Amino acid sequence: MGESLKGTLQAGVGKCNITPPAYYLAAGGFEEDLIREIKEEFWVQAMVLSVGDEKLAIVSCDLTLISNELIDEMRSLILEWTGIPREATIISATHVHGAPVTFPSCAGEPDEAYLKLLVRKVATAVLTACQNLRPAKLGASSGYEDSVAFNRRLRFPDGTVRMNFSLTKNRAYPEATPLGPIDPELSVLRVDDVSGRPIGALINYACHNIPNFASLIGTYMGRILDCPDFMGIFLPGACGNVNYINHLEPNQGTSAQELFRISRILACEAARTHQRIVTSTIDDVEYTKIILEIPERGFTKADEVPGKAQEEVFIKERKKVREKGIDTIHQVEVMATRLGNSIGIVSNPGQLFAEHGLEIKSKSPFEKTFVLCLTNGNCGYVPTRESFDEGGYEPLRTSHSSFLSVDAGERIVDTSVALLKEIYRD
Repeated sequence: MGESLKGTLQAGVGKCNITPPAYYLAAGGFEEDLIREIKEEFWVQAMVLSVGDEKLAIVSCDLTLISNELIDEMRSLILEWTGIPREATIISATHVHGAPVTFPSCAGEPDEAYLKLLVRKVATAVLTACQNLRPAKLGASSGYEDSVAFNRRLRFPDGTVRMNFSLTKNRAYPEATPLGPIDPELSVLRVDDVSGRPIGALINYACHNIPNFASLIGTYMGRILDCPDFMGIFLPGACGNVNYINHLEPNQGTSAQELFRISRILACEAARTHQRIVTSTIDDVEYTKIILEIPERGFTKADEVPGKAQEEVFIKERKKVREKGIDTIHQVEVMATRLGNSIGIVSNPGQLFAEHGLEIKSKSPFEKTFVLCLTNGNCGYVPTRESFDEGGYEPLRTSHSSFLSVDAGERIVDTSVALLKEIYRD
């Protein structure tokens, strides 16, 4: 059974700037990328929900990925500073590419001085949220937005599978067929004080955060809601095979133009959804988790498919895998949280495919279910079993971005649903 909290609901939010100095190594690629000029800011945003004497922290970091070890350090300092239990802390990465490297990878080694400061800043955001606690009400609902997210896995008439980001720009590909769905549901958890003034919101949507639209959604929502201090906290959904590139549109704008366009579209839908939500007090929160032990996989059919797998970088990756071996067992944390009787939140550290997120939602007993990925650690891409036969980028075996066993997605989905059912109360 999970840990259950009872009492009067209070809520608070806090944030901290985690932008590094210039000349840092950026994550998100297979090569070192030195950022010489700061062009965007990165933030950690936190919401703390307090019920009785106990607290639950939900944290969003503008980072590409957060390792299990770094999550452990963050939770430890949050516990020391605030008393919030480690098992009551949810920490997500928004998966912005271009954020600082936070663990050893092809993109380089992390700056240890930055990591130490990062841990303190994450804990500072949570501490600030605790200091801002006040009586609150909450509610949740869903919006719908299908114009900015696209399944990036495309099958062409010759049978090959290509990724939309690898196609020649400035032309359309009407002959290509997406190999999977998207999840157009945009979920919003609205949190107000007892007078009805917004404290903040959680926004959950399944799309790769490229460009960094997650950083602007809350800002635009605040303007729409006429609430300058509003904090809209983005939490990534099952976006492993979903991004913003439309293979039928040859004239998409530059990355900067798309950043503002997508941010505004999502913010408008989130604000519209937010305004429809009726909030109420809750006096009961429950959470539980399971650590799955999932082994690494060897090479599959996907690694034999001609195309991107033959590029030099993946040849190097396969060599690394062979030298290292595949005897590692990975700790994969799946956590479920209940807010009142109608809202469920379930999280995992992988980049699940959209199919996985849709399945969890369809089997969840809750009226409203948030599916958080890239949360409480990192276990790389988690493709569907079918994709290992289809080929494409995500099922390619690499040393750090795609390595779990073929059945990992099914295990995470089954565990997520089981935990949601365990804490559900009629």
